[in-house]
Amino acid sequence: MTRGPVQVQIDRLVLEGVRPADRARLQAAVTRELARLLAARGTQPAGGAMARRTAELPTGAAGTDPGSLGAQVAGAVYRQLPP
Repeated sequence: MTRGPVQVQIDRLVLEGVRPADRARLQAAVTRELARLLAARGTQPAGGAMARRTAELPTGAAGTDPGSLGAQVAGAVYRQLPP
């Protein structure tokens, strides 16, 4: 079966302790890792908009570099999608 495109829209992402200079790298890392996870593992269609979700990051995640933090954020977001 061929899967259609998946669109994930994150309206608001709140991360305390991220330097403004790191925002672009963080965003790119989240996008890249989330695309990788969806391509590798897929997801079931949610049938429209999903309710607000809160994704928890591991303790101490805020102190990591933007690339690693972005991958952790993407993993947390992916785990909130329908299985």
